[in-house]
Amino acid sequence: KPTCNQIISGRVINAKTKLPILEANIKVLNQFGDQVSETNTNAEGIYKVTVPCNGKLKVSAAKLNHSTDQKEVETSGLDGTETKNINFELSNYADLIKKEGDQEKVDINPIFFEYNKSVITPQAATELDKVVFVMTRFPNVKIKIESHTDSRGKDAYNLKLSDARAKSTQDYILSKGIDPLRIQSAIGYGESRLTNKCANGVKCTEAEHLANRRSDFIVIEK
Repeated sequence: KPTCNQIISGRVINAKTKLPILEANIKVLNQFGDQVSETNTNAEGIYKVTVPCNGKLKVSAAKLNHSTDQKEVETSGLDGTETKNINFELSNYADLIKKEGDQEKVDINPIFFEYNKSVITPQAATELDKVVFVMTRFPNVKIKIESHTDSRGKDAYNLKLSDARAKSTQDYILSKGIDPLRIQSAIGYGESRLTNKCANGVKCTEAEHLANRRSDFIVIEK
C-alpha cells in the first residue's frame, strides 16, 4: 500500500511591511516532536511541504534576526490533498528596536502617567504590550527598565516617583507571563539623567520637559 502524503502550503511575510520573506525556514514536527519535513520560502515568500496523512502537526517559520511563529495543522486521511494558506508574519528585530549610541531600546511611544501616580494607564498598557511582544517573539531578549522625570519638583520626590513607575511597568510586563529572570532591573533615576538643558531653575517649554519624562526598555542580551 503506498504511503499517504499531503501538501501544506502558505506564505511568509514581514509583519511591518507585508513584503514576502525569502528563505524563511519552514519546519514540520509531528505530535512526538520529530521533524517530518523542512523547506525554505522562495522569492515570493511561498512554501510547500510534503507531510504525512492523519497527523497532528506543528508548522513553524523562522529566519535569522526575525521572530519565529508556529501553527498547529491536522491533516486528513485523503492522499494528495493540499492544506493551503498556512501563513506566517515574522517581525524583523530591527523594526522593533531603536539604537541610541551603543544602546538598543525597544521602540515605543512615550509612556504617560497621571500626575503624582504610578498606576499603568490604558495608554501605557498599549505601549508596554509592544515590549511584551518583543520579549515573547524573541525569547532570548533580556532587558533592564529605567524610568526618568523632568526637573520640576523636589529631587528626592522625583527619584521616589520614577522608581515606583519603573516597578509598576515591570509588574505589568511580568503579569503577561514574561520570566522575571529576563528583566535584570527596574530602577527610577528621577531627574538625574536629563536629556537636555532643563535642569532646576532653567526655563523650558513643556515639550522640552516632556523629553525628560521617559521610560526606557534597554536590551542587555539578545
